[in-house]
Amino acid sequence: MAATASHMTLADEYATMVRPMGYKTGQIFRFDLADADSNVAFEPDGLLKAGTFSKLVEKMTGKNADPTLTSELLLTYRSFCTPSELFDALVQRFVTAPAADRDIIRIRVTGVIKIWLDKYWYDFGKEEVLLHSMNEFLTFLSSVPGSERTADTLKKTFDKKKELGDQRVGELVTTQPPPRPFLPTAGGPIADVLDINSEELARQICITEFELFEKLRPWEFIGQAWAKSGKEQKAPNLLKIIDRFNTVSSWAISEICRCESLKRRGKVLQKIIEIAGFLRQYNNYNSLMAFIAALNNSSVSRLKQTFSQMPQKVTAQLTELNDLVSQVGNYAKLRNAIHSCTPPLVPYLGMYLTDLTFIDENANMTDAGLINFSKRRQIANVIQNEIAQYQQERYNLEPVAQIQHFLNNLQYFDDKTNYKLSTWIEPRQGTMRPQEKPVELMMGEEVRMPMGAANSGSNLGSSTVVNGMSLNDDTEPIDLEFVQGYRFYPPDKPYNIKRSNDPNTGAVIVHAATVDKLIERLTHERLTEDASFLPTFLAAYRYFVTAYDLLDALIMRWYLPRPRQANLTDQWREKKEIPIKKRVLGVLAQWIERYYADFVDDPALWEKLSTFLESLGNADPQAANVLQTSLAKAMQICQQNQQGTATGPGVPTPIDPPASVMQKPLSEVSIADLDPTEVARQLCLISHAAYCQIRPSEAAYGRWRDNDTKMDYAPNLSSFFQVLFNLTANIDSELGRFLARPHDLTAVISRWIEVAQVCMQLNNWACTRAIVFGIDKAYAQELQAVWSQVSPPLRSFFTDIRKTAFDSQILRTKLTSSLQSPQVPALDCTLAEVSFLEAQMPDWVFTPDPLVNFDKFNAIGTLLSPAFTPQQQSYLFTRVDFMQAWLVRPATPEVPLISRIQNRVPIDESTLSASWTATRAAPSLRNLGGSGGPPAGTLPPLPGGGPPGSSLPPVPPPATSLPPVPPPSSTLPPLPNGGLPPTPTPAPHNPPPVATNSHPAPATEQPPKPVHVLPPIGPKKAAVLPPLPKQAEPVAPVAEDIGNQSIITPEMRVTVLNLLRTSIEVRHELDQLLSDVMEEAARQAEREMSVEAEAYENNRDNPHAEFYRVIQREFPGCKITKWTHNDKQGVVYGFPDQIECDMIKRGDDTFLCDIRPEVQVQNVALLLRIGKLYRTLNPKGSLSCVVVAKEIHPRALTVAQKCKIKIFRPDN
Repeated sequence: MAATASHMTLADEYATMVRPMGYKTGQIFRFDLADADSNVAFEPDGLLKAGTFSKLVEKMTGKNADPTLTSELLLTYRSFCTPSELFDALVQRFVTAPAADRDIIRIRVTGVIKIWLDKYWYDFGKEEVLLHSMNEFLTFLSSVPGSERTADTLKKTFDKKKELGDQRVGELVTTQPPPRPFLPTAGGPIADVLDINSEELARQICITEFELFEKLRPWEFIGQAWAKSGKEQKAPNLLKIIDRFNTVSSWAISEICRCESLKRRGKVLQKIIEIAGFLRQYNNYNSLMAFIAALNNSSVSRLKQTFSQMPQKVTAQLTELNDLVSQVGNYAKLRNAIHSCTPPLVPYLGMYLTDLTFIDENANMTDAGLINFSKRRQIANVIQNEIAQYQQERYNLEPVAQIQHFLNNLQYFDDKTNYKLSTWIEPRQGTMRPQEKPVELMMGEEVRMPMGAANSGSNLGSSTVVNGMSLNDDTEPIDLEFVQGYRFYPPDKPYNIKRSNDPNTGAVIVHAATVDKLIERLTHERLTEDASFLPTFLAAYRYFVTAYDLLDALIMRWYLPRPRQANLTDQWREKKEIPIKKRVLGVLAQWIERYYADFVDDPALWEKLSTFLESLGNADPQAANVLQTSLAKAMQICQQNQQGTATGPGVPTPIDPPASVMQKPLSEVSIADLDPTEVARQLCLISHAAYCQIRPSEAAYGRWRDNDTKMDYAPNLSSFFQVLFNLTANIDSELGRFLARPHDLTAVISRWIEVAQVCMQLNNWACTRAIVFGIDKAYAQELQAVWSQVSPPLRSFFTDIRKTAFDSQILRTKLTSSLQSPQVPALDCTLAEVSFLEAQMPDWVFTPDPLVNFDKFNAIGTLLSPAFTPQQQSYLFTRVDFMQAWLVRPATPEVPLISRIQNRVPIDESTLSASWTATRAAPSLRNLGGSGGPPAGTLPPLPGGGPPGSSLPPVPPPATSLPPVPPPSSTLPPLPNGGLPPTPTPAPHNPPPVATNSHPAPATEQPPKPVHVLPPIGPKKAAVLPPLPKQAEPVAPVAEDIGNQSIITPEMRVTVLNLLRTSIEVRHELDQLLSDVMEEAARQAEREMSVEAEAYENNRDNPHAEFYRVIQREFPGCKITKWTHNDKQGVVYGFPDQIECDMIKRGDDTFLCDIRPEVQVQNVALLLRIGKLYRTLNPKGSLSCVVVAKEIHPRALTVAQKCKIKIFRPDN
C-alpha cells in the first residue's frame, strides 16, 4: 500500500507540475520498475540489448548510466518514438525520480537534455512543439529548489542555439591560412575542363562536397529513409549528396565521350584520372568513387584507343586507385584507408548505406515485444564513428568563384547517349562507323545535356540537346543562338513526349513527357492544349517536380535564346518571344494567385521570385506589374482567410446568443440555445479557416492517412479532419446527454438538422457531412418514437441529405458548379479518389527513358484543382467568439449516444411515446437547458392543476411513425485521429478564444467504420425549412388527437408531482425495476438476433440466399466464416478499427469474399486493402479475393480483372 501511495503521489506531482505545459503527449511512463524479462534484456557482456521505451530512458538517466547509451539513443530514437515523446519522458523522469536517487537522476536528465541541445539542435529547429516544450521546462526547472543553476546553464545554451540556429557543423581546427589557389588564366566563365588546374578543381570539388556532407543528419540514415516512400522529406540532404555523386560521375563520362578527336579525348581522360588522384590526396573518397565509377562505366572502359594514349605513370595511378576502392573484403582497403586518415575527410557514403541496409534487416522488436536496442547500437556506431565524426572538421581551402560556377553548372548526357557517342568515336571491332554523325557532336565541343539527366535522379531534364535549333513540329524553324544550359531546344520525339490530338476539338493531349517538355507545352507559342491543362498541371506538379525547379524552368523559358540571323529578329519576336512570354506570365500569375502558399512556405522560392520580379522591373515593367497585381490579390485573399471574420456593408448581422446562455459553462450549453443559421455561419468560418491552410502537397500518396507521418507531411489536412471529427463527436455526445429526455432529444436532433440545412445552402459540404454523420448515429430502431416527433420537412430533408451528402459524383458536380462562391468541400471524397489513382497508375512511362505519366497526374489534377479553388473565396460573416468556443470545445465526457443505445436497451417505444406526451409542455427550444427548465433527469412542470388522487392513464403509441429510411450510400470516410489538436494548428489562423469555464478534453470516440459505397443516387429537392414553432399553449385533451397533444389533466399533474417528491429509496427501486426490464428486453433481443442469425446461415428467409447458393456451388462443402482483426495501424480505413470480412477456407487456400447486390470500384479497393492486411498477418498459404454480385460497375470490373479477383454472379 505504501508503494501505491508513493506512486500516486508522484503521479499527482507530475499532473500538477508538468501536465499544464503545452508539450504533453498524453502518455504516462513508469520508471524504476524492477528489471524483468518482460521489460529489459542484456547482452552477455552486460550491454543493454533490448527494453521498453521507459526502461531505455531509465537506463540512460539512472544512477549507473552508461555515457555511450546517451549518444546511441539520441542518434537513433526516431526509429521508435518522436522527439516530443522522448522529451516528455525525460521530463517525467525528472519529476517522478524517487527520493533516494532524486538528485543524481535529475542531474542525468538535465545532462541528457544539454547534450541534446548541444549536439542535436536540429531536432529543436524542426519541431516547433519541442521549442515550446523546452521553454516550459526551463520555467518549471527554475522553480525547483536546488535546480536554479542548472536551469540557468540550460537556458543560456538554449538561447545561444536559438540565436545561432542550425549552423554549419564543420569547423576549422587550424590557424594556418588556406593554400594559394591556382586561378584560371581567363577572367570570364570557364567552358573547358582543360582550362582548370587539376589539383585546384579537386580542391573546389572538396569544398562543394563537404558543404553537402556536413548537412547530413542522423535521422536520414534511419530505416533506409533514403530509399523509401517520402524520402524527399525524410532524407533530403542525403538525396542531395547522392544526386551530386551521380551528376559528377555522369559529367566525367560525358566529358570523355563528347570528344571526337582522339588527341583531345586522351587529354580529357588523363585530366579525369589526375583529378581522381588529387581527390585521394585530399581524402575526398566520395567524389573519388564518383570518378572511378565514371572511368569503369562501359561507355568509357571500352575506349581502348584512348586508354592506350595514357602515360605509364597515369595508368599506374589508375590501377592503384581501382585497387584502393575495390569491393574485395567488403571494401577492406578503402575502410583501412579512411580509418588511417586525418580529417578533413569525406567518406564514401555508398559503402555505409550498404552496411545500414544489412543492419536494418534485423527486427525492430524482439520476440518479447521489446525495442531491439542492439540493432540501434549498430546503427549508431555506423552513424557516429563512420560518418558524423568526419563532419566536425572543414577543409581549409579557399573557394574560387569561377570554378565553383563551373561545378554548379555541370552539363552531361544520359547513359544511352553517352554509349551511342562512345560507339561512334571508337566503333566496335569489325564494324564501320555510321556515316551520320550524332547530333550531339554537330556543334563541336560545346553542346551538352543540361544538368538533371535521368540517371542523376533530378526532377528536371532527360532531354537531348540538339544543335541550338528550334525544330518544334508546330512552328517554323528558326536557328537560335546556343545558350549553355538552356533546356528547351529538343524537338518533340517519342523518347521525350507522347501526345495525341482530341478527335473532336483538335486539342493536344499530352500522355507522357519529360518535365521540360511539359513546361514547354504549357508555355508553347501556339498553345493548342485543352484549357484545363494549366489548372491540372498546377494542382499536380508537386508529384514530379519541386516548386523551385519549376520556377527555375519558367524563368529559363522566359529568357528565350535570340535568333542567329539578325534579319529574323522581328519574326522571332512576333512568333516566338512575345507569345511564349505571355504564356509564362499567365502560368506565373495563376500559380501565384491559386497557390500563394507555395511561395510563403519556401523562403528560397520567394527569394527567387523576388529576384526575377526585380529584374523584370527594369527590363519589362508591364510584365512586372502583372505579377505584382497577382501577388497583391493573393496577399489580400490570404489576409481575409487569416482574419476569419468580416464586417461592413453586405455582411449579415450576427445573431448573438442570449445573455443568459453566454453566462453558462460551455458544457451546459445546448444547440437548442443557439440560432441554427448563426451556428452554420460560425461553422463555415471555423472549417474554412482550417481548409484554407491545407496545401495540395499534403494530399499526395496518403500521407494524411498515416499516423506516423501525417503531422510531419499533412499537418493542416489532419487538423481540418480533426475539426470535422470533433464536430461529429460533440453532436454524438450531446445526443447522448439527452437520451433520457425524449422531448429534449427531439429538439436537439431537429436543431442540428436545421444547422445542416443551412450549411448545405452555404456550400459547406464538409460540415454538412459531419453533422449528418453525427445525427445518423441516433437513427436507430430504438429511437423511432423520437424521430416520429421531428417535423416532416426536417425528416424529409435528412432522408435526402443522407443520400446526397455521401455521393461523390453529386458532391463533385456541386463543387465544380459553384467554384466562384465560398465553399468547404468534402475533401475526404476527393482524397479517396486520388488515392485510388495513385495506387492504380504508374508514375512513369518508360520509352525506354522515364517520362512523367501525365495521364495519371492530369487525372489527379482534375480532382485536386476544383478541391482547392474555393480557398480563394472567403465567407463574409462576423465571428461570434462564444459560439466558436462552443463549437470547437472538446467532446464532453458523456457516454456517446450510440454506445448508450447499444449497451442499455432496445428502448421500449411505448415508454418513449408516453414520456414524449408527458413532456409536450417542456420549455421552448430557445430555453432548453436554461435556468427556467427542469433539472436534468426530472420531469418538467406539467400545465394546469387538478385534484389529488388522479392517475395517469396509459398512452398508446403515436398515431404516426417514422417510415423506414434507406441506409445512406456511404458514411463519412475515415477521419484522422490520434493526438491531433481540436482546432487547426497552423498560424496564421487565430483560434477562437475558449471560455474560462470550459472543461479539459476527455478521450474522444473513435470514428466508426465506413460502409461500402452504393450506386450514385440522383439529388432530390430539399424540403423547405419551416419557421421554428412557438411555445404551444395548454389545450384540452382530445381523444382523436391523442398522439399529437398532451392529455395531462390538472389532477394528473398533482399526482406526478407527489410521485416526484417520494423518497430516494422508492426512486432507486423504480430505477432498478426499469433496469431489470431493459436487461430482459436486451436478452430477448439477443435471442431473437440469434434465431435470425441461424436462419441467415441456413439461407432461410434470406434476401441474399441466391448469393450464398452461388458460394455453395463454387465452394462445395465449405462454410462462410467471419474473419475479424483489430487494425490498430489503420491499414484498411486509415484509422484504427475492427475489420470484418466474409472468409472461406478450403484446405490451405483462403478466399476473402465481398457479397452484395452491386459492386463499385470503392468496394473492390476496400477488399484489396483487407486482402493486403490479411496477407501481412498470414503469409503462408494461398489467398484469393472473391466478389459475388448481381451487378458490377465497369470500372470496378476492370480493376477486379486486373487484380485477378474472382467474380461470380447468381445468374452464372
